[in-house]
Amino acid sequence: MTKFLLAFLLTASQAQAIVFSGPRPGTQAPQEVNPAQNRPAQPQSGLNCQGGPTDEYSQYECEVLRLVNQTRTARGLRELKPDPLCHKSAKTHAADVIKNFSRYTRANFKTHTDIYGQNPTARARRVGMSAQEYPAGAGENTARGQRTPEEVVRSWMNSEGHRANILSRDMTHIGIALKVGKDANGRVFMDNHIPRIYWVQCFTYKNTSDNNGFLGGNANGVNVNR
Repeated sequence: MTKFLLAFLLTASQAQAIVFSGPRPGTQAPQEVNPAQNRPAQPQSGLNCQGGPTDEYSQYECEVLRLVNQTRTARGLRELKPDPLCHKSAKTHAADVIKNFSRYTRANFKTHTDIYGQNPTARARRVGMSAQEYPAGAGENTARGQRTPEEVVRSWMNSEGHRANILSRDMTHIGIALKVGKDANGRVFMDNHIPRIYWVQCFTYKNTSDNNGFLGGNANGVNVNR
């Protein structure tokens, strides 16, 4: 069965990685009193690295994609293709973390569970990544504070858990998000001397005609194994 890693990076020297590989039977997302109010807004556009930027951070996200694929091909691995729904899931989560930063705890970051109790696969399913088309669910890398694509990719590659996701042979598609928390004057918020800059990578296997068979996974998605 495909194994994804949940990996959160606080700084280049501090990382947490959690392996997850399939949902516990009967596990359901927590019920929300008012889903329309509680759920974060969902960006609509996908990552478009060919036809120009789609938002203020797209050029940085596209550079992360280029660096990731450069790293993979140098090791004989196929390139990851940008996926609009995986990108949407990453963008939604990054935007929510910045919007509700004070509500996110270190436990949320370490377990990759958002303030609504959902893990990366639950977030992926919420934006339309079906179990039929994305049978392995979603894996995730996150990082906070890195100012450039080069810095964040270097940090991920220096961490075993993050590197495992980037170099996974089972991945076929990726989504990338960057969000920055700023004050009314456009200055980046600082949290204990760490810039409020948040990066998210969504990794997935997608059933497409050009993939040579399914490499693993579970039609029900993934779950954190603590």
